[in-house]
Order: sequence, then C-alpha cells, then structure tokens
Amino acid sequence: MKRKIIMTIVLTLSLLMMFFPWFGGAEGIQEVYGLVLLKNPVSLTCILLIYIGIWTDCGKNSEVIGVIGFCGVLVMQIYEFLTWHILTITGHFDLELSMRLSHKEFYIALACIVICLAIYRKIFIRYTDE
Repeated sequence: MKRKIIMTIVLTLSLLMMFFPWFGGAEGIQEVYGLVLLKNPVSLTCILLIYIGIWTDCGKNSEVIGVIGFCGVLVMQIYEFLTWHILTITGHFDLELSMRLSHKEFYIALACIVICLAIYRKIFIRYTDE
C-alpha cells in the first residue's frame, strides 16, 4: 500500500507540470499550456491506465498496464511538441520551430514522466520479484 501511495504522489506531482506553459513565443504572449495534452482522449486514457496499473493487484499485468500508460503519455507529449503549432501558427510541420518555441517547462515535464516511469518500474519490478 505504501508503494502505491508514493507512486500516486510522484505521478500527480509530475502531472502538475501541465499547468505551466509548454509552448509559445515570448513568455506571456501566445503561450500554450500543458493542459492542451488533456484535450486528446488518448492522453486521458493513458493517464487512467497508469492509475489502474498502480492501484490494481494483478501481478505482472498491472505493471504492463502502467508501463503502457506511461509510454502513451510520453508519446502524446512528443506528439503535442511536434504538432501544436500546425493549426495555430504555421499550417505545416516544422521541427525547428517546435524546438525554438518550446519552453523549458515542456522539457522538465518530459523528464518528469521519464523519471516517473523509472521509479514505477523500480518499485513494481522489485515488488513482483519478491
């Protein structure tokens, strides 16, 4: 139970990075917050899968569900990074523009999800191997 609570807190803190601006021009002008990730139903499903993976006791199946959820959130963050400007600014795919107009908070959020995945794997692999 202790590991589930710890993992839930770590994940929730990581997801709080969505409340910061991820993309945009100058700070305070035309910023796109990480909450844009929640507009995509795939992202919501993946976040739900993570919580299901944490709180269910199905052995390896719970671990796999959680890892799928984490990978899905990571992929959706990268998808938003690559496509956020297409409908609003440029109308076409531009990797250089995506990199230039990404705030440090996006990269921190990306790192937080990767760290959460590593913590999740460490906690749940150790738990299922015992």
